[in-house]
Amino acid sequence: MSVHGEFCWIELTAPDTAAARDFYAALCGWTYEPMAMPVPGGTYYVAQHGGQGIAGLMGLPERCPPAWTLYVAVDDADATAAKAVELGGRVEMPPYDIPEVGRMLVLSDPAGAAIACLQPLPQAAPPPPAMAPGGIAWRELATPDLPGALAFYGALFGWQGREEPFPGQPGSVYGLFAAGGRDIAGILPLAGPQMAGIPPHWAVYFATADLAASVATAERHGGALVRPPFAVPGIGDIAVIRDPGGAVAMLMQPA
Repeated sequence: MSVHGEFCWIELTAPDTAAARDFYAALCGWTYEPMAMPVPGGTYYVAQHGGQGIAGLMGLPERCPPAWTLYVAVDDADATAAKAVELGGRVEMPPYDIPEVGRMLVLSDPAGAAIACLQPLPQAAPPPPAMAPGGIAWRELATPDLPGALAFYGALFGWQGREEPFPGQPGSVYGLFAAGGRDIAGILPLAGPQMAGIPPHWAVYFATADLAASVATAERHGGALVRPPFAVPGIGDIAVIRDPGGAVAMLMQPA
């Protein structure tokens, strides 16, 4: 059974789901199971990793850009929507029911970063996070307002937030969200000239055992390198890529 405030799913909206499936199959080793759901293109694909569902792939809804969306489990979707507005956020997609899955909504925080919430049915428990290559290594919020993010998500999901020195960058800070006694996501401040023009957003990191090889695989299968590999002391090596449909994702080779 899902616990309020746990990350429970990720989902890709893509202009070409066949190209997206081929790309992530090559990059992450995923296989897919189709599901008949009322989504753009008529099919929802569940990516399988290590014998478990890890992500969903679907066509682009109207006015929706290609992107990865992160989901958080909640006890009450309608109450979460009301609470988000009370805290200064905005409901982008009001709560609605998904047969055999649960009740979901999409909201944006006060800075504009979007995140989805799911009130899952008892039988729709999410899989645990997977750090193996091809699995989820980390989740991260990029925002211009770190203190505001700590306050908003703490009140909405019950997360415990804190600031720490950014590894390897004296004078810079990094935020962390914790739940259940463990760190579950980071907060990257959108500050400085290198962050100019980047909108607030949530990002997902995929684990790899060989970052250089994964970058080469991404480029060979129609992806593009957005930021070349760089090291974060004590964390690992990271690269930013764009898939063939235009969605941005992160690759991490943990230290």
